[in-house]
Amino acid sequence: MKKVFLFLIIYLLVSVENYSQNVSDVDVTQRKEYMIKTYKINAKKADAYEKLRIELLQENDKLKEQKMTSSQFKNKQKKLYKKYGDEISQAFSKGRYRSWSIMTQELEYYHMLCDTKLVPRDKMRSLQKLESEAEEKRTTINESGDAELDKLEDKYKMMENQKEKIRQLLGTEDGDWYINYKQMYFISLINMDKYKTSFKNAYAIAEIEKEYGIKRAMIFKSKKKFAEREEDFFLNEENKIKAINAAVPSDVAARWKKVNADLLEYNLTSKYGLTQAQVNQFKKNYSKYAIEEYKILSSKKISDADKYTQLNEISNNFCKSVSQLFSPLQYNKWQGWWQYTFDRKMKMKGLK
Repeated sequence: MKKVFLFLIIYLLVSVENYSQNVSDVDVTQRKEYMIKTYKINAKKADAYEKLRIELLQENDKLKEQKMTSSQFKNKQKKLYKKYGDEISQAFSKGRYRSWSIMTQELEYYHMLCDTKLVPRDKMRSLQKLESEAEEKRTTINESGDAELDKLEDKYKMMENQKEKIRQLLGTEDGDWYINYKQMYFISLINMDKYKTSFKNAYAIAEIEKEYGIKRAMIFKSKKKFAEREEDFFLNEENKIKAINAAVPSDVAARWKKVNADLLEYNLTSKYGLTQAQVNQFKKNYSKYAIEEYKILSSKKISDADKYTQLNEISNNFCKSVSQLFSPLQYNKWQGWWQYTFDRKMKMKGLK
């Protein structure tokens, strides 16, 4: 049954001086020169910033070690950055200006981008403008009356376009660094709630899942025989579990194991509000669909065009069979997501 649900489960998932995000820090002298040039301050004030910066990172790390919800974490981190924004303002201009707060927006990922990649003020402003416009566009898409499938496609295109613009603005290396840093930050927030843990543990899980996800993709693309690939998949999963057990406390590892043992059920209940009885019915219907899908895909007697036609038909029938399990609003969201992932799957297999 676990293999039957594998594809569905996959698609349901859409060093500083501390442990966090493993960001390689720049030389203090380089950052000092950057601070003097960027904020038009003297060496003494730049030294004062370095001291405050270390204190901020230390307090931020302590915050990341505390178990709380992602909302609580964001609120506390916001207050922490506001506190240091005030102190840095005092150090720079006796409180008259908030140039550092404007530059970093008092957000960790902008702060780390400035401090480790030494991004000039004009590029930081352009990046903030770019992301602000993207957020406004995302809100417009979400609030539009378009079909859920169209919304997902529009947001995906917008996201890919935004990534390319970030790389053009910051350069490929720094752009990819920033995209990854921010992505891991938000995945960690999701993990905090999913596994009821601290940001530190949530981030450790995100790192491990990313590492073994890449390894899994490499196994999938390998030209090994089916049996050999299955063995590699199994070993990869076993090693991932060992890595999780070694990285986080046993209670967090236990919650991770429980959620991922049936990720389909977790998403159906937490994201779409299905009851246990409804989840069981969904699984039963999906199992039938998966068996039919496998027969069509593995058949050597059916042309690609006919495969797509038949797969599209059983997909539509499956959606109809589970439609009554959802509320009308949640069904529209789920069906849009299902169609979106179905289309991507067909393209990956060269059937569309």
